[in-house]
Amino acid sequence: MYSCETLFPAHNQITIIKNPSAAEGRHNHTFFELDCVKVGRCLAELGGHSFFLPADSFAFLPPDTAHLVHPNQDCIWYQLLIAPDVLEQLLSFDNNIFCEFFLQSVFAKESTDCLISHTDSAEPDTWVLLDAMTQECQKADLYSEKMLFHLLLTLFYKLMRNGEMTILGSHDFSKKTHMAVIARYLLQNYTCASLAGLADQLNYSLSYCSHFVLENTGFTFKQLQKKIRMQKAVSYLLYADTPVNLIAEQLGYSCSENFMKVFKQEYGLTPTQYRARMKPQ
Repeated sequence: MYSCETLFPAHNQITIIKNPSAAEGRHNHTFFELDCVKVGRCLAELGGHSFFLPADSFAFLPPDTAHLVHPNQDCIWYQLLIAPDVLEQLLSFDNNIFCEFFLQSVFAKESTDCLISHTDSAEPDTWVLLDAMTQECQKADLYSEKMLFHLLLTLFYKLMRNGEMTILGSHDFSKKTHMAVIARYLLQNYTCASLAGLADQLNYSLSYCSHFVLENTGFTFKQLQKKIRMQKAVSYLLYADTPVNLIAEQLGYSCSENFMKVFKQEYGLTPTQYRARMKPQ
């Protein structure tokens, strides 16, 4: 198994490749993955189940779960890797199936669900959109990231309009619903979230809420809150020119020194060093 993060630049929030040969092996990464099959079919394996993706089908896979997507010889397909932070901005917690899937998956310890869309014949401009996204990735200029953002949002709405979408996988709906509540609460309240506040959202006792979070995500509540803050910090550092002291304030830290200490423990660099080394040129 290899990590796609050794193959794709870490600072790319949206990456798309047409007919990627590297995805033939089992792999694992922190991105959400959208596989789009235009011609032929792909064999997909996720968790304990496998399935075929025929022509005009789309599979939205969760992060942090080992999976395989293997195309047949004549297959034409696209692989998109999408950072969770981008999806949060794109979906804005709308009442749609992409948002539901994102919220259920974003903190799951290992989600084996995937979102499948299939149409008898996808609209031709769906593939035009994907080709346009491929070209933007190759350009990688000042406007590419914004163009990719808007093209991806258009693609999502086209899939919801034209395709029959289902979540394939486990059927523990109660647990998945509660995972969505955890994700929504933490993503919207990461500066001031508390275990007591989450327990109130779930109607759990404090002790059971703490146990539920750890059992289903592999992280304590505080670790999840820190994880979100660090993801937000990286986004600010790489894609904005916000001063470090203001980033600390926006993330809910009482002083910038505390933020810088936590950040260096997480990434081995100060925020300023990280920005200088990793920010796209």
